[in-house]
Amino acid sequence: MRLSVAVVVRNDKSGVERLLNSLQRSLCSDAKLDILIIDNDSTVPIPQMTRSNLNIHVLKRTRNSMCEARQQALQTATSEWLAFLDSDCFVPRSWHQEVISRINSLDQYQNVLAWSGPNRNRGPGLLNACIRELGGYFAPHQKIMSIYEVAHLPTAAIFYRREAVLKLGGFPSGFDEVGEDLALSKRIVHSGHQLLLTPRPVVAHQQKQSWMEWLKRMERYGKAQSVVAKKFPEHFTQRNFIPAFALLSGLVLFLIYPLLITVLSLFGVLAWAIFRGAKRQQPLERIVAAFIVATSIIVYGWGSLKGLIVRKS
Repeated sequence: MRLSVAVVVRNDKSGVERLLNSLQRSLCSDAKLDILIIDNDSTVPIPQMTRSNLNIHVLKRTRNSMCEARQQALQTATSEWLAFLDSDCFVPRSWHQEVISRINSLDQYQNVLAWSGPNRNRGPGLLNACIRELGGYFAPHQKIMSIYEVAHLPTAAIFYRREAVLKLGGFPSGFDEVGEDLALSKRIVHSGHQLLLTPRPVVAHQQKQSWMEWLKRMERYGKAQSVVAKKFPEHFTQRNFIPAFALLSGLVLFLIYPLLITVLSLFGVLAWAIFRGAKRQQPLERIVAAFIVATSIIVYGWGSLKGLIVRKS
């Protein structure tokens, strides 16, 4: 079999069901697809599920570890290509046909070990609307016009050449919470292989995130960058630590000139909202988007700083 799909999930039964339904709709009448659901120590276990044309296997884990769960999927699957999809996403009807077409086109490029299409945020609410408008700032890979090589691909919706990735060691250990995809991307690229970003297929994410959940995500991303940098220092430059050092410098300046830094920060947020906000956004949305940028950078820097100090990921 050329393709199978792995879903690492924790406490999101409804999301998995929505994803399975969309995968089922994308299949041709005679097509089959193997699905590995890795239950990553859910408090309410994910039950065995059935769908026509989908061979679903639920593997239960008693330890919540993202890198171990993904590694287990790599080792358990038997297909040539293994796709990872997040439980909050759903695929269009053309997904399976587009995936098989892309895989067939990559047969002659054995140096390509992973590829991905655009990840689209389709979550409800003002927060998600603003994140979509920010585009390349905090919602990358929204609009892709051609195929090109990248240094990192997130595991939100990705396809790995399974056996070749396992020969490199698969997902590095020690990334229980976050950073396992970044670490594997570094391992692949620095082994001389390629990661590709392609225009299709598109995967949509129904992210029902609150403001606090978004900030926690930014903190985890910042932390992951520093943790991976410590584990693979030869793969990083001083630029990777700019957020942490910028936050530290900002805190020092704030302690010395609190009023001046506060005024400059507010001015910067308003200036960004006026000159860099999306033209189709309402004034309130522009201000919210600017606030998202400012707070996200601060929290990302804080996570990066924590990643440099704290040993465990």
